[in-house]
Amino acid sequence: MNREAQETQGNPTQGFGWVFYDGHCPICCRWVGRFTNTLLRRGYLTAPLQRGWVQERLALDADAVLTEMHVITADGTHLGGADAVVFLAGRIWWGRPLGLLAKLPGVMRLFTWTYRFVAGRRYCGKGNCSIAQPPSLAAMRNDRQEPAHEADRAA
Repeated sequence: MNREAQETQGNPTQGFGWVFYDGHCPICCRWVGRFTNTLLRRGYLTAPLQRGWVQERLALDADAVLTEMHVITADGTHLGGADAVVFLAGRIWWGRPLGLLAKLPGVMRLFTWTYRFVAGRRYCGKGNCSIAQPPSLAAMRNDRQEPAHEADRAA
């Protein structure tokens, strides 16, 4: 038996994907509470990003790990932020229009900006917020990272 087979033998989560979220964020916890069963029916388990094994599996430093939600599919594909939301929406019949909309030119960029805006203020409440400004659209246009979404690659 090879090493990989030994590591997954008897693992009840084998064949499942994962949705990792900020376990200290009230918005994130509420979202996970509402959609855990829906995600489970589609083969996704949930776990807070604060767990040590999650940070090891994602191979992100402690500061970067809480900047966005993460999804790891059963085949090992890693998605984060708006890409993860659009991916998961595409797995639910009533969320598929979001995935179709995201394929239009510029829409995924808007989704990404909106996700970062909300994620950057997820601890704000009752007018108290320590976050100064969201990332600007100009800063996103100057982002030199390869686009994570197929529609942005074609644009």
